[in-house]
Amino acid sequence: MEMIINMQQFAGLKKVIEKELVNNKILLVSFKSKDYREGLKNLLEFSLNKYKKSCYVTLNDPHESIVRKLNERQLSKMFFIDCVTCSIKTPKQEENVVFVSSPRALTEISIAIKKAIDMGGMESLILDSISAMLVYEQSLNVMKFVHKQVLALREANLICYLIIMREDVSEELMKDLAMFVDKIVEAD
Repeated sequence: MEMIINMQQFAGLKKVIEKELVNNKILLVSFKSKDYREGLKNLLEFSLNKYKKSCYVTLNDPHESIVRKLNERQLSKMFFIDCVTCSIKTPKQEENVVFVSSPRALTEISIAIKKAIDMGGMESLILDSISAMLVYEQSLNVMKFVHKQVLALREANLICYLIIMREDVSEELMKDLAMFVDKIVEAD
């Protein structure tokens, strides 16, 4: 049975995530929409401090908006799957980025995630966010996508943080997502 962990501050969330990672690899991290940006910033910081190499799948913002906040050492630890930039402009190819045509291109996103896994050295993946996927796709398609990715990430033995904004999902969808993850962590 999945356990929901409630925290009052993100500092508490970091401690809980650290503890939960001992026995769990796939975490669904749920933020209130008002706390999403700050929570995600802290989760990224946690990931940069904990892992040698992380993959960040961005469906909300171009990767450039994240890169601007990182120093050279942090940037060297990141690989991005940018699902936004191509819908705005023609991107310039970069070494640590795979560009996907659209946030609704689930097959392309799957292929990019597989490429990131196959590169080797990747220890974690942050999928930002399931909420954004739900803007472009029906919940059943998103569920199928999440299930497929979770299976691939388990097989590759990667830590995964699936991000969702609590207000964006029904109780039924949360129950469905709970089937695929090891823990649901709610940041309050």
